[in-house]
Amino acid sequence: MAALAIGLVLALSSSASALSFGLNWDGNHSSQPELLDAVQASGATVYHVPLQYTGPGGDWSANDKLVEEAWRRGLTILPTVQSGTRFPPPGDPEWASWGVWLREAVERYGVNGTFWEGKANPTPITAWEVWNEPNIPSNDPQLTEAECAAAGLPWIGQSGNCAQPQSYGAFLAYSAEQLQAASWARAGGPTNVLFGALNTQVGEPFEAFLAGAAAAGGLSPNVTGVAIHPYSFVEGAAGMAGAVDGVRAYLDALPEGSAKSLWITEIGWPTSGTVPVGGTVDPEESAALLTESFEWIKANAAPANIQLVAWYNVRDFGGPTWDGHSGLQGEGGNLNPAWYAFQAQAGAAPTGSFLAAVFKAVLGAVSPA
Repeated sequence: MAALAIGLVLALSSSASALSFGLNWDGNHSSQPELLDAVQASGATVYHVPLQYTGPGGDWSANDKLVEEAWRRGLTILPTVQSGTRFPPPGDPEWASWGVWLREAVERYGVNGTFWEGKANPTPITAWEVWNEPNIPSNDPQLTEAECAAAGLPWIGQSGNCAQPQSYGAFLAYSAEQLQAASWARAGGPTNVLFGALNTQVGEPFEAFLAGAAAAGGLSPNVTGVAIHPYSFVEGAAGMAGAVDGVRAYLDALPEGSAKSLWITEIGWPTSGTVPVGGTVDPEESAALLTESFEWIKANAAPANIQLVAWYNVRDFGGPTWDGHSGLQGEGGNLNPAWYAFQAQAGAAPTGSFLAAVFKAVLGAVSPA
C-alpha cells in the first residue's frame, strides 16, 4: 500500500508542466473565500477574475481582500481590468483617469507591489487582461448605425452596434503603455499585458478584429500576449483546437504578432441553459470534452506558445443562459464529473470521491506518527 501511495503521488506530480491551469470566478464576489478553497483543491494555480474598478485614489479594500485570500492559498490572480461593460473610446473624458488607475493597480499588486510588503511567499499579479471579449459589439462603445457607416464598420442589427477594432486597438495601446510604465517603475522590468480575450465562436471574426486593432497599435511591443475564448459548442474539442490553431497561425503571419503568447482565459461546455449556437452536453460529456481539450492544449502548449488554460468556471450560478451551467461544481457545491477530470489534468490529488478517501487513508497509514 505504501508503494501504491508513493507511486500515485509521483504520477500526480509528474503531470505538472510550464502550462498553467486556471479557473474562472462565478460572478459572485461575496463568496470568494469559499470559491478560492475550491480553486485550491482543484489543482488550479490561477484564478481569473475582474478587479473592481475604483477610479484613481479609490477604495482598494475589496480588491485587497480578493488578492489576500488568493495569496493565502498560494494562488495567483489573473485579472480582467475594465471599468464597465463597454471600453471607452479614444478621447473619452475618463481616459486619463483609467490610465492612472491602471498604474495604481500594478504598483499595488504587481511584482514588488506595496501590497506584498511584509508578506512571505508573495503571489503578485504578473499578467493583466485588458477588457473582455472586445470583438463582441455589446462590449464596444455605443455608436449609431450612421456613425458605424461613417467609420466603415458593419452594423450588426442583433447587437444594435458595430465592432470597433481600431478604437479597441488605441485603447489597448494606451492601457498597455500605462501598465508597462508602472511595472518598470516598481519592479524594474516588464509585465504581461494581454489583448482582451477574443471569443472565437461569436462576435466579429478574430482575423478582422486583430487586423483592425493592430493598425491602431493594439499589438504594440507593450502587448505581450493575446487572450482567447475558443468556445466550440458545435464542433467539440476539435473545433476548439481549430480555433486555437487559427489564431496562432494568423498572429504568426503578422510581423508584430508572432512573438505574442496565447492565453486561453475561458473554455468550457455547458450542461444546461440557452446557448448562442449549438447545444448543451450532459455532465459526463462535459468531463470528456475537458479531458480531450486539455490533452490537446498540453501537447501543443510549447509549439503554440500557450501559457494558460482556464476552465469556465469553478461553480454553477444558475439562470436561463448557458454561462451559469458550466461549472466544475453545481450551485450547491456538489462535484460534477468535470471536477475530477480537471483535477486529473492539473495533477491534483483527487478529492470528494472514493479514490480520495483511499488516497487519504493510505497517506495516513504511511505518515509518521
